Amino acid sequence: WTRYIVPWIIALGVFTNLFNILLLSRPLLIRHPCSLYFLAMAISNLFYSSFLLGFNLLADGYQLDATKSSVILCKFTSYFLNFCPTLSIYLLVLASIDRYWVSST
Repeated sequence: WTRYIVPWIIALGVFTNLFNILLLSRPLLIRHPCSLYFLAMAISNLFYSSFLLGFNLLADGYQLDATKSSVILCKFTSYFLNFCPTLSIYLLVLASIDRYWVSST
């Protein structure tokens, strides 16, 4: 099912993250720190959905594993497959803390 479901996940992830980037980079929203957290999260998720899920789709769905021939690419994908989701969580927590501090008296 990797060949059929993962391309839809990639397409949906790329579309929604590009939409978020376009929306959050407007002049009115770019001045707010919370928007910057969400913008950074959208960029990180766009990288994850396009490149890293693409590598996984090729490796699992089509048995074209590029990481077997390159040690650098193997380390790169392994690192960023763990880093990007963790970064998204931290950025969401920081945006929540920012909103709390702004709204509290």
